[in-house]
Amino acid sequence: SDTLAFGLQVIPDAWPTMEVSEAVDSMNGRLRYFSGDIGDDYGFSKLEFVYELIDADGKVIAPPVRTDIRLAAGNRQRFFHYFDAGIDALKDEASVNYYFELWDNDGVNGPKKVRSEQFTFRSLTKEETKVSIDQNASDVQQKLEGAVKDAKKLQKDLADLRKKLKEGKPMSWEDKQALEGLKVKQQQLQQNLEEATEKMEQNKALRADAPKEQDLLEKQQRLQEMAEKLLTDDIKKMMEELQRMMEQMPNKDKLQQQLENMQIDQKEVEKELDRMLAFFKALEVEQRANEVANELESLSKKQEELRQQTGSKEALLDKQNELNESFDALKERLDELEDMNKELEDPNDFGDLKEQGDEIQKQMDQAAQELAKGQKQKAAAKQQQSSEQMKK
Repeated sequence: SDTLAFGLQVIPDAWPTMEVSEAVDSMNGRLRYFSGDIGDDYGFSKLEFVYELIDADGKVIAPPVRTDIRLAAGNRQRFFHYFDAGIDALKDEASVNYYFELWDNDGVNGPKKVRSEQFTFRSLTKEETKVSIDQNASDVQQKLEGAVKDAKKLQKDLADLRKKLKEGKPMSWEDKQALEGLKVKQQQLQQNLEEATEKMEQNKALRADAPKEQDLLEKQQRLQEMAEKLLTDDIKKMMEELQRMMEQMPNKDKLQQQLENMQIDQKEVEKELDRMLAFFKALEVEQRANEVANELESLSKKQEELRQQTGSKEALLDKQNELNESFDALKERLDELEDMNKELEDPNDFGDLKEQGDEIQKQMDQAAQELAKGQKQKAAAKQQQSSEQMKK
């Protein structure tokens, strides 16, 4: 009889594959956006986003938090996910680790799991936050001042070109180049304003957790609206007029009219930029004053708590020295605040901040000196004076 031979080949179920990329929001560094590509020979059973909080010593604070991500049918697909790393439980100098886990649908041996690259977000320290805010504020002022200079130069170039056209001379190659130059200056003005707006948004995010008065929130919103109006209405209108001018170069009468219209609009933009710069400087002083007041209140409470504490001379002195160091750093911000306030068109009545800071510093230094001598009662009197002075 005939014999049939069969060959069997076992193809093992492959491991799933996953590639993930992360993008950080340019306005708010806490916001993370992910896109990923996953593949498997027979499809998937589950995809999860996982994050865990890590303290400053590298220890896990709490159990991992898992979020299911919906998948469609198919053995190859792309997914997207969004994550706000600014978790309320994330303390100073702590971090959050996060990653994705994917399971295939192996029904024989059980689903096989793969993990993506691990990403990390570390919260800024208070000092790092202050440095970032100060740098961003400096950049905003620099960009706004640059935009004002661009606007003034653009106004002058427009006036020069109008004057030349009024003289009745025919359009030359140099005139056409001058129009191109106007366009470049206009784009530079717009870029400066866009970059200033981006830095303002970054500072808004950095200051999001700080306590602030409703008045400050409203002024932040007003500043944002001023920038948006300039970018979406005024400067956009000027760019459109400039484009029409370039299209109508052979027609001198129309070009003359467009130049006149643009010069009028440019004057308004220049005034708005000047107002925006002055408003930003005043708002920055108010925000700094609010932050310094909050820090003084916190330091005052710590000084009062230390006044009521008992313990060895050495322990109390160490704590007082720590408070003195904290106030030394805060005093620098008080001095900076006074200098910034003096530069305003309409300075705030803060009194003599440097003199007040010197007096508090003197009382705290004397408290440390009395503690070093073992004079707890005399030290307590100086501690109380400095604590009360901070509240003023």
